[in-house]
Amino acid sequence: MSSSNAEGEIPASSAGPLVLATSVSVAENDGTSNIKPASPIKPHNKTVNVLIVGETQQGKSTLIKRIHSYAGVEDVGIEIGRANISCTRDTRPYEIDVPLRSYHLEDANTKETIKFKHTKKDLTKLLSYNNDEARVVEDSLGPGSSFPTVRFLILDTPGLSDTEEKDTEIMAGILAKINGLGHIDAVAYVRNVGKPYSNSFKSFFQYLQRSMPSLANGVIIIHTSYTTAGICQSLEENRDWAEIRREGFKQSMNLELLHFFMDNEPDEDSPLDIMLSLNATYLLLSHIHVQGKSPHPASSFRLLKTPRMLKIDSIILDKIAAVKGVLNNDISQLTSQVTGREKQAIDRQNRLIKATREHAQLAERREVYEKGPDVVLKSQDVSQNYSWFSSNLWRGKENVDFKPTHPINNVRVNLFASRGCTWASEIDASKNTWSGRLKAGYFTVLGGSVTFYIASPLHYNSEIQALKEEMGRLEDKIRQIEEEPVPPVDNLRTDIQSLQDIQCQADELEFIIKRDNMDMSYYPDLRSIYLKHEDELSRGEITAFISVYKKGLADFYSRNFWEHINTEHTTKSGALRIY
Repeated sequence: MSSSNAEGEIPASSAGPLVLATSVSVAENDGTSNIKPASPIKPHNKTVNVLIVGETQQGKSTLIKRIHSYAGVEDVGIEIGRANISCTRDTRPYEIDVPLRSYHLEDANTKETIKFKHTKKDLTKLLSYNNDEARVVEDSLGPGSSFPTVRFLILDTPGLSDTEEKDTEIMAGILAKINGLGHIDAVAYVRNVGKPYSNSFKSFFQYLQRSMPSLANGVIIIHTSYTTAGICQSLEENRDWAEIRREGFKQSMNLELLHFFMDNEPDEDSPLDIMLSLNATYLLLSHIHVQGKSPHPASSFRLLKTPRMLKIDSIILDKIAAVKGVLNNDISQLTSQVTGREKQAIDRQNRLIKATREHAQLAERREVYEKGPDVVLKSQDVSQNYSWFSSNLWRGKENVDFKPTHPINNVRVNLFASRGCTWASEIDASKNTWSGRLKAGYFTVLGGSVTFYIASPLHYNSEIQALKEEMGRLEDKIRQIEEEPVPPVDNLRTDIQSLQDIQCQADELEFIIKRDNMDMSYYPDLRSIYLKHEDELSRGEITAFISVYKKGLADFYSRNFWEHINTEHTTKSGALRIY
């Protein structure tokens, strides 16, 4: 076999849409691997946390196994489900150092780079080559340069379903794991390229928009079972299989996200399959690595409550309502014993405390928007606007234009560095437009991606302005209360003030619990209570729940409420048994 150098041909590393797979073949040829290394490993300096989600039996665990193989780790004990039975029942973390390297094909005899046209004829011919005829060779970046090694922490998750309640339960467990990591850098949704789009992704994405709004638009769609044979078939029919799936996704979901395509189990006896798989993996992981430069802290996420959690909340809300009834009665009894001047002073103090606390709550919400992480506007790659039948392939360039409705804060770009690609980009601040051109030499592979971000204060500008207006009204109210003429009182009743403070805490907690989502930071302390399957809570569990949010209210409930509930008040029938 000899390499071809005819005009109009390209290096083997650029043949066709890069097919995502993560298999490094180690077929033996006289005791040596069929992959030829070229560059030293450059150490990592940051862990990139990646969340892998998807329906059951779509290739999540297989993808993770292939990534380990790509990194040179062959056996990590990852179980692969069969016959629609998932082997992943809990969220499992896998930490691995991955050398990000690209590859090309080399003639095993002449050591020359194999070049070919992206046609069914040439692809079919190369598919017939075995490891004795061609070798997969690592690219070189040149003297003084080397590929980076990046540490990834990959979270493999249980399969989602079409049942919203079950998926919400699964996502609650996933977010609990993320909270322990501190941040997440990327989310990848894995699906089989041959399966129809289901409601599962719609439910998942809607969840993500509410739970992780800063990275929802940066979700990566990974299509599995995208084989070279399938590519050949689409070429014969003059169709772009990948583009068809992208457009199908866009029409079905009304979304434009970044897509990668992979073959879970490429033929290890085919150098072409292996090379395409490795290079596609390189692009995918490089894109994720670049996204890792703008991490999303877990503190910015919201946990959407499951039906079971809402049921627990209803029990707690019943208790808070009963506590408020006790407080109102006790405050009324105590205020009936004071003079008119004291009542006026107590009322003024109570209104001032409530307004001040409400202002502080609004300030906290405003700070979340103003100090939140950059928000992903969109991710694009050259293949999204690229036709492999277009003359652009032979010109060796690709343009990407993005005109968002909000100002661009920063841009993260990734490219196929080993093949001589470069980005020529600019930001037109006056028109808020980013234009980038991916350039490479003739007959050289093109590959790259770009992600656009907006600063959180700009993205949530309307919400921030609304909060500022409400805070301004409260500041006026506080000034008016402070300026009210109040008759002099020697000493305000501290017992009444203490009860009024507890009353404010009860109002605040009631508002918090009535929301259908919660701050992720509270979940670890509440998880054991929220996971209870009984329809009863002990007094200790109720106290522990309230204490997570409001220590003073919890102490009041623990010390006094048991006596009140049994001597003066009756709870709603069936609301809760306290024992």
